[in-house]
Amino acid sequence: MKRVAFGCLYALGGWLLSAVAIVLGLRYGYGLGFPQTLGIAAMAGLLAWIALALLFAALRSLREWWALRAALAGRVPADGAGAVIVGTLQAQGELLQAPFDAGECIAYHYRVIHDSGAGQRHRTISTLFDGVGLAPCTIASAAGYFRLLTVPELDAESTASGAVGEAAVQHYVRTTTFLDRRQAADELLQRWDDADGSYRSDVGRIAPQDVDWARCSYALHVLRAHTQVCVFGYFCAERRALVPPPAWAGATRIYRGSGEQIAVRLRKSAWFRLCLGLAVGAGAGALLFAFISHHV
Repeated sequence: MKRVAFGCLYALGGWLLSAVAIVLGLRYGYGLGFPQTLGIAAMAGLLAWIALALLFAALRSLREWWALRAALAGRVPADGAGAVIVGTLQAQGELLQAPFDAGECIAYHYRVIHDSGAGQRHRTISTLFDGVGLAPCTIASAAGYFRLLTVPELDAESTASGAVGEAAVQHYVRTTTFLDRRQAADELLQRWDDADGSYRSDVGRIAPQDVDWARCSYALHVLRAHTQVCVFGYFCAERRALVPPPAWAGATRIYRGSGEQIAVRLRKSAWFRLCLGLAVGAGAGALLFAFISHHV
């Protein structure tokens, strides 16, 4: 919850600061009053903040790319900082059974999603059931073995398990005990704070017998043992492990694939965000130029 609150305050605060900077610039640079500039400051400020956020994200992707190159070279991460670990995922005990396909795995995340339909006046898409699981594991890398002591976010693209059968989903939902929607926030906090490398939760927001299965879709993401992975997280040298990050740091993310494959993705992501950020920033500048040309 702290991470969500921090993110919301960061976004809102950045927008307000951008708008205030534009108001002050127009006032002291061109003599335009506050009521006159409020609208343009809000619009251009929003675009400017989005542009800055995209440029910051591009810089983060580039920084992660450099850290990934260091990990591939076998360097041990620095203590108390963001880290990248590349290697093979190895179980340290019993494996989990993945929902829906019953295959053995080290980590999984599933969702059952309900879509009210495109023809409805007020279309809603909501998650009815979701769950995560993590078994004790280590990552065997060029720099040695590292434990995973925090519940990671599984990259949707690289960890997707393929087609999921409706019969298997219905069987799992009928035979699983779920936390209800009132406990969902507490479960999220527990997931973020979990630091022993073993976790499982199942959250349901509707009774299984009330589900309209014809309007549901399913997603399952899994990581099997002996899989090549790339993990971005927060490193603790004392525990030689990736641990729950502080509120200001990004969530732990895990990708399936070789370090070289993830490096290519990071480079493409950095260039895309950079180009998009510059384009949005140019849009903010064009709005301000048109406003100033009209009023001065």
